[in-house]
Amino acid sequence: MLKLRTVRVLALWLGRLNAGVERLARTIGALAVAFAVSGLALGALLRFTIGSASDLLVDLPPALMPWMVMLLLAPLARRGLHVTVDVLPTLIAPRWLPALRLLAWIVVGTASVVFALGSAGAVLFFARMGETAAMSVDIPLWWFYLAFPVGFALLAVVALEMLLRELAGLAPLSADGHDDWGAR
Repeated sequence: MLKLRTVRVLALWLGRLNAGVERLARTIGALAVAFAVSGLALGALLRFTIGSASDLLVDLPPALMPWMVMLLLAPLARRGLHVTVDVLPTLIAPRWLPALRLLAWIVVGTASVVFALGSAGAVLFFARMGETAAMSVDIPLWWFYLAFPVGFALLAVVALEMLLRELAGLAPLSADGHDDWGAR
């Protein structure tokens, strides 16, 4: 049986790892959004001024959407910024809330592993087929689907961190990014 101190150390170590991954994912997501918006704006400006623009400026932003969404899935869940329907917490006694959060992170972690493995199989399938996206530039189709196993794997690691934090009695992470790693 793991000691509480070991669980706490593992939770804090995973927290540091996930904080770095979170910063990287937010940066990549922000760059993808900036590219999508500026690409579409530049395409519109070029079409308005000279009557023509590269099709890549129109094709690539929607193709990057899976990467934007899947990379931000884990950081949003980690900070509690995801969409929730909080029915059970209002119906059960407050003393059962930690058990409910524990159960929720177990379900999230398990589902994330299943989805990561399943989507990895789809990526391998598309890679073996060798097809490219129907865009102005030949980009392998599997590259777009790779966002799914990556995103779900990141979510599984976040679920493990949050599960360990709950077991160790650490405070939940704040939405603003300023965490006080102290015990509850």
